[in-house]
Formats: sequence, C-alpha cells, structure tokens
Amino acid sequence: MKTKVFCLLSMVMVLACSPLRALGEISESQAIELANKEVEKYYINPAQWHIRAEKDRREWQATREAWEHWVATVARGGVAVYNARIAKIENAIKGREVWFVTYKRIIPPGQVPHHSEAIVFLDAQTGQILDVKNQEE
Repeated sequence: MKTKVFCLLSMVMVLACSPLRALGEISESQAIELANKEVEKYYINPAQWHIRAEKDRREWQATREAWEHWVATVARGGVAVYNARIAKIENAIKGREVWFVTYKRIIPPGQVPHHSEAIVFLDAQTGQILDVKNQEE
C-alpha cells in the first residue's frame, strides 16, 4: 500500500513540476515564451517586435492570402516554392489546436517595412514547435 501511495505521489509531483502541463494545454504566456526562444534562432529580438498569441486561424488565413497574392503579383518566378512552403505549414498544423504567435516589426514613422512579420506555430497541447514562418519569407 505504501508503495502505491508513493508511486501516485511521485507521478503527481512530476506532472506538477513539468514546465508544460501534461494535461490540458499550454497557456498564452507559455506559448509566447517558447516562441520567443524559437525566433531568436532567426535573429529576431522579441523586444523589438509587437507580439500577439492567438488560436484563431483567421490571422493565419489573412497572412496566407496576402502571401499568395504577393507571390502571384510580385514574386512570379517563385510560385511553386512558396506554394510548397505554404502547404508545408498547412500540413504541420492540420488537425491540431495551434497557438499562432505573430511577430510584427515595430516600424518607426517614415520607414518602409521590409521583412516585417514572423509567425511561430505551436501545438496548443504540448508546446511543440510545428513550424516557423520567419521574417525573410
């Protein structure tokens, strides 16, 4: 009996002490914290960007549509490459609840925005990074 109680208490402690909740989903602040670590790999300083986390896919859909329009009108030579990239992101998030952590560069007045957005896609249950649309894309 003591062994069973000890095992049960041990499991509770492991779950309670893990940085990401094993049951339920990660919080908005956890999603941002994980995304911030990820974007630093792309030389993004989160302090210099507006950051928003949400689970609503409409923001991603609007970004995707703008990206597809840009590819069709400006980057005509890269249509296949960009369509494959969009398909890769769509495949990564398909069937999952996802945190979309969006980074928009803070642009001083009078400057033209260039490479002004990045998005980190995280699994809302585990915090796993599913994909990153970096600012160069």
